[in-house]
Amino acid sequence: MTSRRTWADGGLQARLDVPSGKGARIIIAHVGLRETGLVAAAGLVFVGKNKSGDNHREMNSDLWLKWLEQNVLPKIRGGVLVVDRAPYHTKLTAETRPASSKMRKADLANWLESHDAVPDGWPTTWRQSMTVKQMYEQASNNRPTPRFLVQDMAENFGVSVLISPVAHPELNPIDTVWEMVKVALRKSNVSFSLARLEELAAVEFAKRTAVVWARYEDHAIGMKDYYLEVSRMQKEVEKPLNEQTIELEEAEGNGVNEESDGESDSDGRDRGSAAGSDSDGGDSDAGSEGSSAMEKD
Repeated sequence: MTSRRTWADGGLQARLDVPSGKGARIIIAHVGLRETGLVAAAGLVFVGKNKSGDNHREMNSDLWLKWLEQNVLPKIRGGVLVVDRAPYHTKLTAETRPASSKMRKADLANWLESHDAVPDGWPTTWRQSMTVKQMYEQASNNRPTPRFLVQDMAENFGVSVLISPVAHPELNPIDTVWEMVKVALRKSNVSFSLARLEELAAVEFAKRTAVVWARYEDHAIGMKDYYLEVSRMQKEVEKPLNEQTIELEEAEGNGVNEESDGESDSDGRDRGSAAGSDSDGGDSDAGSEGSSAMEKD
């Protein structure tokens, strides 16, 4: 989070002395409402300790859910919580967790029983007679409908959870906040101090008022409506094309090819073969295959 460009007076010592390496970082979580902008006293900001580059070891499901329960959900009762599909956002409940291929045989058997997935046709001795492969296949065919821990927790506060599609940050207003805040921090971070960076983050959060948040939210809603309209138009255009393709396939299978069978031109060549022949007398089958490939494309 360092400034990419600075003013210089032409002297050799005019540049900022930017530290080498990536350094430490701060991890931030926040939530916004149309009525208030970023919700007061709801932000979570702390210095990351992990040096591996994987912040999910610190910002994990347990920490995230605890933050929601204590600082977020009580302040957005009756609202809608929009989250993306980060792994710690979508941790499944124990009841809807699918069976794993690494489970032992006894654990697979217990999973099948607890999910009422044991077939009626299996013998009473199925725990011993059925193989691990057979049990896992049966479990895979009876995967429960996913239910996430955040959904159960949010339900206690009257909050609905909307999980946005993968790789679509434009559908979540908070992602626009992150984009704008990061740009501002990069421009203002000239002392390269974590303490100063946290102060700057608080300053930028204060700027995300209800008016600003409403613009971000309207943009997300507009993008959602745009995608829905594109999807509707796509279906509208593709439906007659699909119907036309089906009609052509039925015509080829039931009419056109049958009429040409056995009929010959005056020179004794079959009309169906002649249609696929090259001008130089090439293989008619090769010509027919080329035509068929074009029709499939």
